[in-house]
Amino acid sequence: MSPDDLKKRFPVLTKHFKKADLETLLGALQANSWARGQELTRYGEDGRTLHLVTQGALSIHVDQEGEELLLGQAGPGCVVGELGLVEPGPSSASLTALEDLQTLDLTHERFEQLCRESPSAASALLRAISLELVHRLRNSSREILRRIDDHHWMRVRAQEDRKGWLARIASLVRGAAGGA
Repeated sequence: MSPDDLKKRFPVLTKHFKKADLETLLGALQANSWARGQELTRYGEDGRTLHLVTQGALSIHVDQEGEELLLGQAGPGCVVGELGLVEPGPSSASLTALEDLQTLDLTHERFEQLCRESPSAASALLRAISLELVHRLRNSSREILRRIDDHHWMRVRAQEDRKGWLARIASLVRGAAGGA
């Protein structure tokens, strides 16, 4: 893959890169293939790799106590695993290939090497990751607030319905008592 191809496939990630820094980043990335159903990482386990999806799709989900919560999907042009790249630790989600998948990966160790050998490339990458995480956090906050509003609306509707139900029962009881 050429620097121009990388820029076309990952425009948000590479927006602030100089051409020389793109070449340096390309040299640090490792191509990987994943079979359908294969896990790239598991929720709660050590995460330390950034994945740039070049082909295929993956599921982003959390499995807890036998329940799976689907957080989203990622396909070509998407970037996942940012947290583990910056600070290795427990993965915030599981990543599973939904179909045969191709990625370009950057491990935390290779990133540390990139920081030492090409600070400008590492800086451009950190800036892009930071902007993406800010975008995701803002979207998550909006989604949480929307769900809270929906929940409040549902609670109010349930209370209104309960009052209507109780009024209908009272009317039936009054009607039955009045007729006796």
